[in-house]
Amino acid sequence: RADEVRAMAMEGRIEDGALFNDLAAAAEQVAPQLAELRPEIARAAGRPAHVTGSGSSMFVLASGAADAQRLAEDIERATGCVSRPVRIG
Repeated sequence: RADEVRAMAMEGRIEDGALFNDLAAAAEQVAPQLAELRPEIARAAGRPAHVTGSGSSMFVLASGAADAQRLAEDIERATGCVSRPVRIG
């Protein structure tokens, strides 16, 4: 799948369906609250939620700054989790 990731990076696009994290399942076993929280975040955002690295945080993709701000507010309101928009790139 490295080729997919390289292609996304070269094209300047990120697609939810192409993202993966080989450590996500292990992180969710060690910290079951991640496995419970990820679907809650996805429901609040209306799109997939992804675990970063070994589970220190999660993220959802936004289409722009306004969308990111709205998502952060929706996620925080629905889950009580601290949520902040971050620009990548």
